[in-house]
Amino acid sequence: ERKRKLKIINAELAQLARAKELAKVQKIFRRLVSRGPAPDHHSYGSLINAFVRVGDVQGAEQCLVDMHAQGMQPGIVVLTTILRGLCEVGNMDKAAKLFASICVCKEGKIPIYRSSATVKCLCGFS
Repeated sequence: ERKRKLKIINAELAQLARAKELAKVQKIFRRLVSRGPAPDHHSYGSLINAFVRVGDVQGAEQCLVDMHAQGMQPGIVVLTTILRGLCEVGNMDKAAKLFASICVCKEGKIPIYRSSATVKCLCGFS
């Protein structure tokens, strides 16, 4: 039951994040934290996406810190969402550092297809 409920809530969070409804995403997320079910990596991903979509990369980065504090490791989608946000606000130094960390994570594997496509697109590389 918890899993099904969280899946429905996460779908709503994702939809609101795509619509740039940060305040609504934050309200639902806070409710998850206080009343449950506890947010998972999808919940955090939608919250981070909402921050990035409204141009608040610092807010997205704070969510990443909170995610780590809850013992969750961000996946490639979350990391490339933040990477996209950094590129969009012109913080190329931080974007390059994040990109480099993505390239060496995950047990020596290099999961960079999504992130390299993001960098190429956002940075004007062909």
